Amino acid sequence: TELSLRYSTLETTLLQFNYQNAINMAKPIEIILGKGVYVPSVVEDAYYLGQNAVERAIGTRSERSVWTVGHFVCELWNPTMGEGIYRALLDGVGCDVDLASATDNMGKALGSPKSSPARSNGEGGGGGFANAFLAAFDDDLDSAEVASPRANGGPRSGGGYARRRRRLTEEDKILSELCTLNGIHSASAACTSLSDLFASYLEEGGARQAESSSSSSVSMIQTAREELSGSSRSYKSLLVDQAKRIIAGWCGTVDVRGPPKISLFPLPRLHKFILAEQYDLDNASFVTAESYDRIEAGLLLVLRQCPLIREIMSGKADGDVALTVAQDLSAQIVDIILGTVLKERKRFTDLGALLLSKQVRYLQDLMCTVVSGETNPEDGASEDDIAGSDDLISTVPILDKFERLREATTILQLERPSDWSAMAYTVGGEGRDKLKPDEIKAVMLLRVDFSEDAVAAVCGGLK
Repeated sequence: TELSLRYSTLETTLLQFNYQNAINMAKPIEIILGKGVYVPSVVEDAYYLGQNAVERAIGTRSERSVWTVGHFVCELWNPTMGEGIYRALLDGVGCDVDLASATDNMGKALGSPKSSPARSNGEGGGGGFANAFLAAFDDDLDSAEVASPRANGGPRSGGGYARRRRRLTEEDKILSELCTLNGIHSASAACTSLSDLFASYLEEGGARQAESSSSSSVSMIQTAREELSGSSRSYKSLLVDQAKRIIAGWCGTVDVRGPPKISLFPLPRLHKFILAEQYDLDNASFVTAESYDRIEAGLLLVLRQCPLIREIMSGKADGDVALTVAQDLSAQIVDIILGTVLKERKRFTDLGALLLSKQVRYLQDLMCTVVSGETNPEDGASEDDIAGSDDLISTVPILDKFERLREATTILQLERPSDWSAMAYTVGGEGRDKLKPDEIKAVMLLRVDFSEDAVAAVCGGLK
């Protein structure tokens, strides 16, 4: 017991020390070199440190050591603690991407190294580790001469002094935001992996030593496993919240109940387009309205030109992060279009319904492209290669978000209200967003050739 206590104390002290070093040295790192997908190094480092600490504790065959170290690892990832990974991600530690500085540093690494007088005279072992260390030390001294402390007395992304910063470009800002989101997703995955590590220990080691195991120790290890699983869910919730915040910052917000905003952000511009759109069309006006160039310019281009969407479509976000952003965007687009159509009581002919269906399909395809990414021939990847990739993220959640809008366009394209009953739709079906009975009635009444009596006869039996 005494040896176990000493070991646990030493292990947790070492873990705390190494984690603090990881915080101090935190910076954005690329998950895959050359792809521009950044995560804060502190998340990767903390996972590596926690995993190794738990595995070493398991190797001692002491349950007390396992749950003591495990408890400390849980505190490191716990969202409710004052310090730890959760707080570091909220503070943006190690998330500031500066592409210009990264390019300069790469140039220094590939160029001729700065030599000190000692190394020029042949001292230091002829260019081994000592020379590399001295070169890095010289660079640090040069940087320190121009560095100045932060106003709040501490660094945001590691280090004792703030580096001399350039003005961040728009791309730097977006990549920094995406780095934070990628880090939150990685933290959720790390908690799941650590929870699985405890589960594996309980299934393998715990089962074999059930008779000799202390029930309290097993219970503590089980608690650690469940706590890490709960932390993983908390990071997923944080990812959704932060994605909403970033979308609001780059895409704007819309309240269909209020007056339209004068804004250059894509969502207010989309709202303005739908407000001005006419769906009471005849054959001649439909030919003009359904033009792809017109729909592209009014709906799709405003979204494609958004810097956030552009960077995500170019593959600068983790797949699950891209899906989270696309889901929230899809939900907002559906609310804007459906809410505007109902609030303004737009009048529809069958051709107008066909136009809306076409617009919705284009928007849905665009949101799916945000998730799946665009095929770039310059990357040497064909569409068949991408289709066969194991890393593809399902776009089914995007289709689910558009379900209410697709259902509305289906209703508007009916020949008569009674056809809705024959189609046997299940309102509020499991796993999909469906229109409510009162919304179905409101949508039907938008058709210029549907009588109120016919609509009432159909909608009276809906539940």
